[in-house]
Amino acid sequence: DTQRQQNDNDDDIDEEEMMWTFEPSKGNVVFGSALYGWGFTCPSLARSLFRSKVIPTIKPPVLRQCLFADCKYQNGKVLKWKQISEDEPMFAEYALRPIWEIYEGVA
Repeated sequence: DTQRQQNDNDDDIDEEEMMWTFEPSKGNVVFGSALYGWGFTCPSLARSLFRSKVIPTIKPPVLRQCLFADCKYQNGKVLKWKQISEDEPMFAEYALRPIWEIYEGVA
């Protein structure tokens, strides 16, 4: 009985920890600017990239898992991104770079 109680307590802790863990791929993190009135989540970015055919070969549920991971998109495939490479990970390329370009163009 004591073991079952301990397992129940562990389950409660795990559930509470999961509830308070922020993970962009789950959509519980918003990237945005209140000053400029824009915002997005990884799931909304994945849908947008797929619908606009920027990344037409990867479905949004899979793409959102890759966007904030160490991945890059090349030749229609998602590959592991390495820091020594010249290219950028997917989030930098498809989320941050467009924002930087807009801000540089306006500034």
